[in-house]
Amino acid sequence: MKAIIHGRLGIVVAVLLAAGAARAHGEPVCNDPVAAATLFEVAETIECNPGGSADPAADPFCLQEISRGLGARLADARLEGTIDGPPGFVGEAVVRASSVLSRVDWTGPAHGTIQVGGSRLRFSGQLDLSRARQDVPLAPIAGRWHGTRGLRAGGAFTGTFFVPFACPPESGLSGACYLRLDEQGNVAGVVPAEVRDGVPLVRLDVTFCGR
Repeated sequence: MKAIIHGRLGIVVAVLLAAGAARAHGEPVCNDPVAAATLFEVAETIECNPGGSADPAADPFCLQEISRGLGARLADARLEGTIDGPPGFVGEAVVRASSVLSRVDWTGPAHGTIQVGGSRLRFSGQLDLSRARQDVPLAPIAGRWHGTRGLRAGGAFTGTFFVPFACPPESGLSGACYLRLDEQGNVAGVVPAEVRDGVPLVRLDVTFCGR
């Protein structure tokens, strides 16, 4: 996923902010948190099948691909950030992830590995880009994780990708922003987006739950 910055998105964001109490997503709440992470997507390759390769920056959802049939969106991504958790599950983290999404409902499986604090973990789950396809700059993901080296733990996880968009004028901010959610998952405002080398990055906030 890359930034989706255009006029209609600004209108949708304004509606969400005006609604205030509207739930941004319906993912389950973690009752037994083990760790929490904030990660940023620093690289992504996308292939639309059928249709060939797509430029993630110009065509994040393969909309411009000329193809026959419904097909799928295949993506490989690298994310970097930090995890706050117990020994062996804390510190700088690198995530390598792959996903295969249906171009009918824009949901599908995602899986990959996490390297953090000398430990290695694997995860698998379900990613939902349908909201982002409808110009709501959020994409929930949920699934299971387990340690494969240096960490004997596992459980469920739940997270949200925050897609950067042009900051609304009324926010007083410039450049790119993310939606801000309150503790109940309601849209509560906007915050400045992380930018590297002039490019706003997709952010992933994840909570890792116990068994």
